[in-house]
Amino acid sequence: MTVGDMLDIWLFSKQREIKPSTVDDYRRYIHNIKQSDFGNSDAEEITTMDIDKYITNRCKYSYNVARGETKVLRPAFFYGTQRGLIQHNPYTNIKALKEIPKIAIEIYKDEEVQALIACANKEWKQFIIELAYRTGMRIGELL
Repeated sequence: MTVGDMLDIWLFSKQREIKPSTVDDYRRYIHNIKQSDFGNSDAEEITTMDIDKYITNRCKYSYNVARGETKVLRPAFFYGTQRGLIQHNPYTNIKALKEIPKIAIEIYKDEEVQALIACANKEWKQFIIELAYRTGMRIGELL
């Protein structure tokens, strides 16, 4: 049985207990996991190090996606051991991912924006800087 198969069995057993929107989120996370080598690995052969490596690699891609995937992996491995799908739970020694603190956004002062505008050597560049400052739009949205 693969990790993906075990996740499917776990979700099937839980879907009556959780909201439909949560089931949809879990399906997306499971789909992502099943697309990886990890998801296609034999669940019985998975080690704590395999899980840790997978989560670490997922954090490099997206910390929030990694947190979501751990929301299905942890209980699915627990379920697998409780139901006899796997002999041991390799997830027991892995700590939950913590919420990353939000970084405060620094807002330019009027004097700083005026200095930027003064440095722009073309009128259209001055306009872009002014528009970005006044609307909060990103460069990609402005161009």
